[in-house]
Amino acid sequence: MLRRLQMEAVRRKLTHRQTNALCTVCSADATPATQPLQSPRSTVRIQFRGQEIEVARGAKLRTALLKSGLTPHSEGAVYINCRGIGSCGTCAVEIRGTVHPPAWTTAERLRLNFPPHAPPNNGRLRLACQVACMGDLEVVKYDKFWGDGDSPLPDLLRSKPPVVAPLGALEFVLDPGAAATGDGGNGEGGGGGGGSRDDGDSDHQVGKK
Repeated sequence: MLRRLQMEAVRRKLTHRQTNALCTVCSADATPATQPLQSPRSTVRIQFRGQEIEVARGAKLRTALLKSGLTPHSEGAVYINCRGIGSCGTCAVEIRGTVHPPAWTTAERLRLNFPPHAPPNNGRLRLACQVACMGDLEVVKYDKFWGDGDSPLPDLLRSKPPVVAPLGALEFVLDPGAAATGDGGNGEGGGGGGGSRDDGDSDHQVGKK
């Protein structure tokens, strides 16, 4: 009789533990998530030559800069460039932040390994016409016609370049997403597509890496 009572007590104890464990699991499954999924930001910020602009997430970097009155090209290359094919290499810049694709495209691999672009400086460069802005970026433009120099271009603290898109809307004809990123720039320095911040009393200040 004593043995039977002991076994019955053990059985009841195990059943109680199993029931509590099952209730705990069910309660956890039934608890709603307290942190809702967050959608990606619709805009990103770009720091470029002392200016800060806000552009649509996913916009091509070259298009975003031109439509904000800035340019990834050197002064002479504003007029002489491939307009986004990726063949001239004049929109080469250093990018700190998240872009897509994260590595060189085929066009970049071909052009950034072709003179005057060459190691070691070419390893830090991307072509602005080949990458989409996926997060906040810091963009550095180097000197020389193709942007293959050693020194960053000076900051633009008072005004933007007078001319960045001499062909108007034709500057973006090779970018299918250009229509979704605001109005195109005009021949007198670009146009809308994000706010900019001008500060300082001097025209130029040496850019910081």
